[in-house]
Amino acid sequence: RKVKVTCKVKFTKAAKLTVRSRLSRRGVLYASGKSRARHGRAKLHLHQRRAIHRGTYTLTLIFVQHGHRVGSTSRRFTIR
Repeated sequence: RKVKVTCKVKFTKAAKLTVRSRLSRRGVLYASGKSRARHGRAKLHLHQRRAIHRGTYTLTLIFVQHGHRVGSTSRRFTIR
């Protein structure tokens, strides 16, 4: 079964950023993607690297501007 993971991100400032995303579980990468933020918003499309099953995963977003990491955030969620 192929899982499609899509989410929208809204930023407080309208900056041109690259958003790198990683979906992991216990240190193992399950999906990743990259997107450009425009007008303070980004739509992420993750490419599946291995099968995604039920369980708790961590979605990490890394913000890059002009080739430099400017911030990151992580959220845990459960797939049922």
